[in-house]
Amino acid sequence: MIEVLDLGKGKISLIFNRRYCSVKRVEGQGEAEFRKRFGFPKIKYESDIRDLFHDGRLLWVRTSTSGRRKGDQIDLFDENGRFVDSFFTGIERSILAVKDGF
Repeated sequence: MIEVLDLGKGKISLIFNRRYCSVKRVEGQGEAEFRKRFGFPKIKYESDIRDLFHDGRLLWVRTSTSGRRKGDQIDLFDENGRFVDSFFTGIERSILAVKDGF
């Protein structure tokens, strides 16, 4: 879920999302021991949203869905919060920023 804050009015002006299958978290080496030692709960899922980018027209959302062959999944939303498209970046590629036309 994404909430858009109108800073001038000091309140949420838009809330939107799309159906998304959360990615199960795989604990790294030593995480289980650390978690048990300090009493932290097990994290079941990765954060659905990893990054947000805005190009002046569309909101680009880097999701937690990632694959060795496809790369990261990016969802696109318009200014009204409507889902536009989804694509994968490709293997070993990443997005640092977006700009209209690039």
